[in-house]
Parts: sequence; structure tokens; C-alpha cells
Amino acid sequence: MHSRQAASTLIYLFSFSAILCIARIYTRGLIVPMALHASNNLLSALALLSVQT
Repeated sequence: MHSRQAASTLIYLFSFSAILCIARIYTRGLIVPMALHASNNLLSALALLSVQT
């Protein structure tokens, strides 16, 4: 899915996944990583919407 992305995108995805893993380890739950992932998706969607208008 992400194999044809630019190197900067892959670095971002790796960094974000590391943050999600660290959040999972420290909180011992899935709520915080899921909230972080949802926030990331929301910010991405808002960025795409702002570019289109």
C-alpha cells in the first residue's frame, strides 16, 4: 500500500508507527494509540480539504 511513496512519507510512517508502539507499551492499552491514529487521520483529512478549496 505504501511501497510507492516518497522517502519522506516512509520516514514519517515509520516514525508515527514507532510512536504508536511506544504509546501502546506505556499505556498497556489500545485507547491512546487508537486516539492518536484517529487524530492523525483527522489532520490528514483536514489538510486535504484545505488544499482542495
